[in-house]
Formats: sequence, structure tokens, C-alpha cells
Amino acid sequence: MTGMGRTRSLLGGVALSLALGGCASIGSYHEARKEAEDARQAYEQEARRSRELTVQTTKLREQVDLLEIALRKAREDLERREREDLEARATLAALKGRPAQADQGATPTKPAVTAADARKARLKDLLKELQTLLDQ
Repeated sequence: MTGMGRTRSLLGGVALSLALGGCASIGSYHEARKEAEDARQAYEQEARRSRELTVQTTKLREQVDLLEIALRKAREDLERREREDLEARATLAALKGRPAQADQGATPTKPAVTAADARKARLKDLLKELQTLLDQ
């Protein structure tokens, strides 16, 4: 035999002796292999779950962003309507010949109060919905 052939025979013999009666038995090899396979499957499952959570988080962030935009628009709309209401009251008071402050003490007409209450209720609902999404 050549030097290379002897080395291969020697290494093969050492590997065979270790496998059959050396440091590790065949049963513990199979147990270790099973544990490694289980660990790999657990890792893949956790990686898959992590990707799913990333997708869900992204979708929730997009929903929060949309709700924040809707809330901002609702606030701006409410502020605009309140300004228009104050301007209309001032104009009405000027037409009646009274100062605008004197008219503010008077009770507004029923439809204006109902519309304002509806806007405020809608704004509160949007805030609650936003808070619910942020808490999740």
C-alpha cells in the first residue's frame, strides 16, 4: 500500500472503532441527531412566527398611521367648523346690533348643538379606536 492508502485505512479504522465502542455509542449519536433536528425545526418555526409578527406589526403600523391622519383631519375639520360657527355668531350678532360676546351667553339653536355634539362624539370614537390599536 502507498502512504495515502495506509492513511485512509487508518482513519477508517479509527472512525469505525470510535463509532462502535469509542467515545459515543450509536444510540447517543441518534439522540444527538434527533435533538439537533428538533432544534432546527423549532428554530424554523420561530423564524416563521417572527416573519408573521413582522408582517402583522407592519399592517398595524399602517392602520395606526391612517387613523392618525383621519384623526388629524377630523380635528382640523372640527376647528374649522368651530371658527365658522364663531364667525356666523359674530355676523348674526352684528346684524342684530349686539356685540358678539353678548350672543355667546345665549343658547345656540338646537340643530347647531346637535351637529357639534355629533362631531365631538365622532372625534371621541376615533380617539378610542386609535387608543385600542395602540394598546394591542
